[in-house]
Amino acid sequence: MNFVLIGAPLSGKGTIGDLLSKKYQIPHISMGDLLRNCATGDNKYSRYLSEHIASGKLINDDLVKVILEDRLSKKDCKNGYVLDGYPRNVEQAEKLDTFTNIDKAIYVTVSKITMIDRLRSRIVCSNCYTSYNMNTYKNKVCEKCSAPLIKREDDKEDILIERVKIYNANSYPIISKYSRDKKLVTISNEGDINLVFNELIGKIENDNT
Repeated sequence: MNFVLIGAPLSGKGTIGDLLSKKYQIPHISMGDLLRNCATGDNKYSRYLSEHIASGKLINDDLVKVILEDRLSKKDCKNGYVLDGYPRNVEQAEKLDTFTNIDKAIYVTVSKITMIDRLRSRIVCSNCYTSYNMNTYKNKVCEKCSAPLIKREDDKEDILIERVKIYNANSYPIISKYSRDKKLVTISNEGDINLVFNELIGKIENDNT
């Protein structure tokens, strides 16, 4: 099954993506992590990506499409995938339809207060970009690869607010598209994640969108 996750920054898409990946045994592809990995090279595209990621600006759609299409062609996506952070607008959703089929679009909602709280407590692995909550995870290294944990360069409230404004301006058309396509599943990601995820699976498997 092919999923896309839709939601504002810090809505918790990553956590839900990990849980879907484990349940259905399919890769969880974070568009942000994919782009950050591509930004580590030493060419004009890598420098372009690095500069835009650092400032929180959106990246050229055609370049993103090429990077994503290559990733989805890999063998581990044969039985499906969870795509996190793309598409961000209806134009990207239409481009996505040209090279893959989406089964369910998971729309993750969360309050602005919760987003800011999560921003303040988020730290990430400097190597694999796994996210942790510093209030609950007390180690200074990643449990997956043992690399040091850091604050992301774009994890600043002013950048978050700007990203949320852009997201809100673009979100309604894409949500409407997947609703019309009868592929939209909406879930509120507030409270206990186990209860949230169980509710989500019930909606997916009962086709109660």
